[in-house]
Amino acid sequence: MHPLIAECAGKITILAYHNIPSLTDKNELQSDSVSKDEFERQMQFLCTNSFNVIPLQMLVSNLINHKIIKKKTVVITFDDGYRSNFSNALPVIKKYNIPATVFLAAGYIGKNKSFPWLNFPSESSSSEDLKPMDWDEVTKLYNAGIEIGSHTYSHQFLPMMDNEAIETEILLSQAIIEEKLGEKPSAFALPFSFPVFHWSWPSFKSILLNALRKGGYKCCCTLLRGHIIQKTNPFLLKRMVIGKFDNLQSFNAKLTGRYAWTRVPQMIFQQFLKKY
Repeated sequence: MHPLIAECAGKITILAYHNIPSLTDKNELQSDSVSKDEFERQMQFLCTNSFNVIPLQMLVSNLINHKIIKKKTVVITFDDGYRSNFSNALPVIKKYNIPATVFLAAGYIGKNKSFPWLNFPSESSSSEDLKPMDWDEVTKLYNAGIEIGSHTYSHQFLPMMDNEAIETEILLSQAIIEEKLGEKPSAFALPFSFPVFHWSWPSFKSILLNALRKGGYKCCCTLLRGHIIQKTNPFLLKRMVIGKFDNLQSFNAKLTGRYAWTRVPQMIFQQFLKKY
C-alpha cells in the first residue's frame, strides 16, 4: 500500500474532471484541467493502491437499495464534454479498465469552437483541447462502455432561471442525448459550484428535484465538496474536483478525506460571501 494511504483509507469519493489536454505546462492549463500525463498517473495510482473504482450507476443502485458500499470506492466523472475526454482520457480509461461517466452540455456538442464560458476572445485563440466533442466521438465513447449523462442543454446558472427554463435545460439535454445514442440518460450533473439551497433561491431545490424526477433521472451530481456515505441522497451527490494543481499527494488527500475540511469554508463562502 502507498504510504500516503495509511492515515485514512475508508472514504467513498466521486471525482470530477473536466478537460484532459495534451499540454504539460501547468501555466497554460485552465484551473480545472488535468494534463493527459497527470491523469494517467492518477488512474495508475488508483489501480496500484487497490481502490474500488465502480460505475456511477452501481454506486447509485447501492445507495437506493441500502447496500453496503466498500471502503475506498471511487467513481470517475467528467463534466462538459471536452474533445480531450475522447482523445486523451478514453485511451487511459481503457488501458486501466476504469469505468466513467461523461456529462454533456448537449447544446454545444458538435460545435467547432471552444465552450463560451471559457471566455476566449476569438476563434484563433481556441485550441482543439478547448472544444467539445462531436456526436461521432460521443457515440464512440458510449460504445466503449462510458456512461453518457446530462449537464444541461446550454450550461446556464440554473438557480437564476424560472421554473420552465430550468425544466427545459434538464429535459431538452436528456432528449437530445437519447435521440443521438438511443438510450435515455439517467445521470445529471449541475453546472458550476453552488449550494442547492440558498436564501436567494429558496425554491430551487424542489424545482430541480421535480424536473429530475419528471425526466426519470436516478441521480444528480453537484460540485459541492465532500464524500459519499450510506445515507447520501442520490440527487445530492458531492464530488471532489481534480485540477491542474493536484499532484499525487493532494489527489490522495481528496480520496481519503484529508481535504474534506474545505467543504466548511466553501459552504460559508457560497452561502454568505459569494455574489451571484
